[in-house]
This record gives sequence, C-alpha cells and structure tokens, in this order.
Amino acid sequence: MTTAESIADFLRQGVIDLGAEAVTIDMHGGEPLMIKKDSFIAICDIFSSRLDPVCHLQFKVQTNGMLVDDEWISIFSNYNFSIGVSIDGPRDYNDLERVDHRGRGTYDGTAAGILKLQAAAAAQRIGRVGALCVINPRFDARLTYRHFVDDLGFTGMDFLLPLDDHDTFDPTLAEGYGHYLCDLFDEWARDDNPAIQVRILKNALIVLSQGRAGIRRIDDEYHHGHQALTISSNGDIGPDDTLRATSGNFFESGVNVANTPLIDFINRPMFQELTESRRNLPAKCRECCWKNACRGGRPINRFSAKRRFDNPSVICDGLQDFFSHVAAYLLRHGLSYERLQEALGLLEAA
Repeated sequence: MTTAESIADFLRQGVIDLGAEAVTIDMHGGEPLMIKKDSFIAICDIFSSRLDPVCHLQFKVQTNGMLVDDEWISIFSNYNFSIGVSIDGPRDYNDLERVDHRGRGTYDGTAAGILKLQAAAAAQRIGRVGALCVINPRFDARLTYRHFVDDLGFTGMDFLLPLDDHDTFDPTLAEGYGHYLCDLFDEWARDDNPAIQVRILKNALIVLSQGRAGIRRIDDEYHHGHQALTISSNGDIGPDDTLRATSGNFFESGVNVANTPLIDFINRPMFQELTESRRNLPAKCRECCWKNACRGGRPINRFSAKRRFDNPSVICDGLQDFFSHVAAYLLRHGLSYERLQEALGLLEAA
C-alpha cells in the first residue's frame, strides 16, 4: 500500500468515526508541483475514490507558480482545485526571502505563473486565484496591495502574520505589524470594491460589525467543528502546520497514519491542549476589550516553552491598534456604538 493510500484510508475511517461531512486536502510544501504530474493525478484519484463516497471532498493547492503550465492547469480544472499562489509583494520584497536553490529571486517565475493562472481563470477553466503574502512589517502594505490588485490582477488574497512564538519573536516588531495591517486596511477601503476580498480584513469587519452573529460566523468557519492537521509525505501526523515553528517539540506527535486512527489522534493530550487553548484565553486577553474580535490571536503566536499557550499574542499591541483602527472606521461610516459594544461583549458589563 502506498503512503497516499494509507493517508486516504486514514481520512476515510476518520470521516466515518467522527461523522464528518467534508474534508479539504490542501497540498503545499515545499513546492507541491515538483512532483511528477502522473503521480499527482494518481494521488488525487486515490483520495477521490476513497473519500467522495463518504463526504464532500475539496482539493486546494498552495504553489509558488513557477512550474505552472497548461498541463497543470488542466489537472487543476479536472479536480476542481482551489489555487493559492505564495508571493510576498513586488520583486524587491518577494525576492528578499523567496529564492531558488541557487539563491536567485523567484519573482519573475512566480509572476509568469500567475499570468497563466489568471488567463485560465478568465477563460473559466479554473476558479479565482488567490494570493498569499507573508507580512514583513518593514515593507509598505499599500504598495504590496496595489501591486497585487493593479499589476497581477488578484481579487482574493490573504496576509499572514509571523510564525513566531514567545521564544523566537522580536518584540520590537509588534507595533509594526499593527501599522502594516492598518495601512493595508486603508488602501483596501479606499478602493471600496466589494469584488476584492482580503480575508484578514474581511474577518475583522465581520466580527466588529455584525455583533454575536458575526462572531458565530467566524467561529463556525474557522473554529467549531473544524480540525486542521498536517500529514507529511511519510504519513507522520501533526497539528496545524503553523505550529511547526513552536519552540520545543510541541508539533512532533510521534504518530503516523499507519498506526493511529484520526479519532485517536484528535483525542491525544497534545491536540486537546491546542483545542483548550482556543477556548480558554490568557488573563490579559480576558480583560481586553478586543477579546471577542481577536480571540487571543493565532495559537503559534501565544506559545512559549515555559507557559505553553497561556500568553497573549506576541503581536498583541499591534492587533489592538488594528482592531481599534477598524472599529473607528466603522463608527465613522455609520455603525452604531451600541452595535460595536454588542460585538465586543460590553453591553452586558455596562
């Protein structure tokens, strides 16, 4: 039995044991398009044959776009892939960190792949292509946003906060992340184009403008009933891939799809600790007026080897600045103060 077959059987049994309705398989790496196309197709067929009969199956791929050609586009079309491209802004920004094995910048190859994907999307061969950008607080958020929209034609994008915990983060950068998000929000709001979706901004608007309904909507989409796990190419299982960067060995579960059912994995102490960390916020967070919007931030940004997840986010100051900025925008544009208080959970305390 191949590793792909073992993973597919692991997921199928997990769906049955847990009564799950949907599974999303997100292929990333590394660079997932480095695999031979025949092997990629075979893997998709294995997952489809095992999982389609028992749940709704969705495929996603996160790529740097450099290897995209018409054959890859046909594969994406045949299996209805959602496609994200990793790019960190214009050439000077992107090529600071995203280089090939010879140390050469990858922007030109990525941009060429994006143009091919955008042409395929325009021809309705594939769906909308999204951009995924790692935030560098020293860069200009407005310039990056304008490049994505005006030069590369993106209408869907997200921006990633740092994959650092309390043992690795430089605290002098915390406010810089807040400034970046505020600038990004202002440029996006200035466009006033509902066709352009920026997930990190959209989520902030939802929780701050829709009260309890907005909070439930975000919870339903990203927290309750949804479990993210990482399965390596050898079948090893871990939690959400963002936690790979935690100090110590939190990410390493020591289990494999060949010897541990999914239902047992999510009941392991490590996974339960992660689940509890989302429910039980640190004391500083519980006292914060933005707690309903922020929800403590990403687990990776709360972790430390000493206190585990019992910390506020490493970018707490920046997040507070960001939510304050978005709330002020909403109040200027007609949101009632009472509605904002409801969203923040302050009416009961008044």
